[in-house]
Amino acid sequence: MPARESGVSRRIIDWLNKQPNIHAVKMEGNYRRGGQPDIFSSVEGYAVLFEVKAIGKVMTTRQQAEAMKWRRAKTFVFTVYSVRDVQIIILSLRRLFKFKDEVTTSLTNAR
Repeated sequence: MPARESGVSRRIIDWLNKQPNIHAVKMEGNYRRGGQPDIFSSVEGYAVLFEVKAIGKVMTTRQQAEAMKWRRAKTFVFTVYSVRDVQIIILSLRRLFKFKDEVTTSLTNAR
């Protein structure tokens, strides 16, 4: 039997909150906030949102529309199915942020 989204969300939040420079919370949905991602987090100071789905499920039209609004606001938004998905994303983001910092430092020192 596939894992329930609520259980996966809980495990993801637990894992995220054990990592350095990350804070994550579950966004509780209601009729006014429908479509918002399940997990809001800050990773190294950047907003990173996660929509948790059961294997084989996809975002609803409303969720896709909300994700696009966040992306237009320069926020990272991902659909994930497991803690492992989140681990891979966090590793990739940290590499990206480190590279960005190195480039910024290099350009600053070149002036």
